[in-house]
Amino acid sequence: MGEYASCIQAKDIANIGVWTTFYPRDLEKLQLKLIEKPNPDISMSSIPKNPWTILLSNDTDIRIKRLKNENIKEQLETHGILKDININRKELVKELELALAKENLEKTLASKNLECSSISSLSNHIQNLPENEKSDADSNVRYPLASGWALKSSQKYEKEGCGKRISKKVWNFLKGYFLKSNINKSERHTAESMLTQLKQCVENGIIEKNEVPKLETIQNWISCYASQHRQEAAEIIARVREKA
Repeated sequence: MGEYASCIQAKDIANIGVWTTFYPRDLEKLQLKLIEKPNPDISMSSIPKNPWTILLSNDTDIRIKRLKNENIKEQLETHGILKDININRKELVKELELALAKENLEKTLASKNLECSSISSLSNHIQNLPENEKSDADSNVRYPLASGWALKSSQKYEKEGCGKRISKKVWNFLKGYFLKSNINKSERHTAESMLTQLKQCVENGIIEKNEVPKLETIQNWISCYASQHRQEAAEIIARVREKA
């Protein structure tokens, strides 16, 4: 109904993060085949001949049906229920099952009330914090994962080749620094020294500041160009040998 009619909402981890809404147009892209409304065969429900008996749950390790009558009576007395030992075993078992189920229900309700009370007190505590601490405390409640964890869905991907490219002018400067290092080993350039030289070019007005690549980009450029340079040198040597 309303804004999210025909939509599916989901979270990456239950109760953590924000809702992601999948609209019908998004679901159509994921659809591999035509979705047809099922038309199941309907049959009449059967009527059981015997009543279904479902055991009442309890969080104890007591196996009631394996207890002797004396032990059942002891358990009943422990729970404040006194029964005549002459009562048949079936009635004793039923009474003990009800007592254990009631005890289990009371524990569950008490646990839920304690949880609600803890959440309420934590919320009140956050409201009383200074503004500069409130946002951090609130985020810890909404995102209970330990610091350092991240959802894979939050990972950002970039298309190959969409990063900032090195301009032709800067590329020529880098090439010059690299070849100069090969000619004179005493003036060998590293990625750091190349970056320093480019920054000096910016100060001298030769290139723009936004043309200067990052240190990591220069390091990658050196690796690629060194491989290319070795290949070109090998081809030149091969041609010279062919002519000799």
